[in-house]
Amino acid sequence: MFGISIARITAVFLKELIQMRRDRLTFGMIIGIPVIQLVLFGFAINSDPKHLPAALNVQDASVYSRTLVRALENTGYFRIEHIISSEREAESLLAEGRVAFVVTVPPAFSRELARGDRPQILVEADASDPSAAANAIAISPGRWRRCAGRRRRSRSSCIGATIRRVFRRSTSCRV
Repeated sequence: MFGISIARITAVFLKELIQMRRDRLTFGMIIGIPVIQLVLFGFAINSDPKHLPAALNVQDASVYSRTLVRALENTGYFRIEHIISSEREAESLLAEGRVAFVVTVPPAFSRELARGDRPQILVEADASDPSAAANAIAISPGRWRRCAGRRRRSRSSCIGATIRRVFRRSTSCRV
């Protein structure tokens, strides 16, 4: 019943091309609007967030933990806004939406690092914005794993730590 005719499709296509050539405004909109959208969306949609608010719970006051904190800040993804001392404070800051990350350095961090072990730090993320959390957490572990794989003469320049990732769904509503 419905036969597909290549000749008819070609004729309609050629008719539309001739019509677009006559009407310059329509042709400009057909080409111009998608180009404008591409440019605007390229700047508006940012999947690489920077300077996300973070809280810090350092239970090991050593040169290694200070180096680790500076390395986190130097990535540009984290902005340390709160220094906390308990897990309850960390949970309340995450639940209220005041921070996007809580970084906890355990008390035996420098001792394990000095022994040559790979100590773990805890990075808790507010997963209400999963792309921001995943991008910011994914930036650091690779560098630390590469450092942990080679012999270290200067441990302060290369921290051999791994990150245990904990994603939490925040109960707060951000406006």
